[in-house]
Amino acid sequence: MSGILVEETPSVDETVMEVPAHSQEPEDIKPDIGFDEDEKPDIEGLEKSTGEEEEIPEPKPERTYITIRVVAQDGLEMSFKISNTIKMEKIFKSFAERVKLAPIDIRFHHDGKRVKGSETPLSLGLEDDDEITANTEATGGCYFA
Repeated sequence: MSGILVEETPSVDETVMEVPAHSQEPEDIKPDIGFDEDEKPDIEGLEKSTGEEEEIPEPKPERTYITIRVVAQDGLEMSFKISNTIKMEKIFKSFAERVKLAPIDIRFHHDGKRVKGSETPLSLGLEDDDEITANTEATGGCYFA
């Protein structure tokens, strides 16, 4: 030989694994899970924890319906039955369509304060049968006699 040592590894057929006679029945094979069978852990209440406290989302406000009146400067009055969570811009658009004006040309006020389109009746504190005034936008302000 040329000095190369070749080891023979046993083939799979030659490897014999002996299993003790007492563990050949299936009921004897039990996984080692670290607790007795009488002491099973309560896994129903367990949740995945990231180590941080999860924020509980705020409950959504209860949706109720109210009727509001939109009164124009010329005496025209319209009533709208709306949800208290709807954005006021929807009311503004509807009113503007009915009076055939662009919503940008009308200013809406409640209790002397301008109402923004992003507000809701809930955020404004509107109650059933409250009034919103609608005025056309006035540009300028100069008067000639």
